[in-house]
This record gives sequence, structure tokens and C-alpha cells, in this order.
Amino acid sequence: MPRTKAISEQERMNREFLAALRAGQARLGDRDIDTARLLPGSRSTFCRRKRAPENFGLGDIRILAKRYNFTDYQVCQFIGVKYNGGTVV
Repeated sequence: MPRTKAISEQERMNREFLAALRAGQARLGDRDIDTARLLPGSRSTFCRRKRAPENFGLGDIRILAKRYNFTDYQVCQFIGVKYNGGTVV
């Protein structure tokens, strides 16, 4: 049986963020170029940030969360906060 490599907490949060982003893009039929147009900066800046998701700023995450309807659970997973259940409105 192959050994599995343990991933760091930072890497896990990065993977959660990218999974939420990919799911949102797939749901709306967006490509990376479409997503890059939503954000300030160039397409190459977006691609660089995708390679190192911890470099996305709060403003960028807000834009992406609105566009792709990130759930409260997804947000908790990629910022590293324990999810305690449903959203209180």
C-alpha cells in the first residue's frame, strides 16, 4: 500500500479554496479568463495567485464569493475556522 504524504494546514486550506473556486466556475460555465476579468489586475496576476492561493486578498475573495456563491461551510474551510452549523440570519 502506498504511503500518503501528510499535507500542511496551509496546503489543505489552499486546496479547499481552489475546489470552491473550480466548483463555482463549473456551475456558471466560467473559465479562468472570465474569473480574471472580475478581479483587479491582469490575467497573469490571477494565474500566479491560483498557484499560491494564500496571495489572494480579502477584496478578491469577496468578489469571488459573491460571483460563485461560496457557502459558509466552504469559507470556513478555506480560512481555517471551525464550522459550527447553519448560518444565523
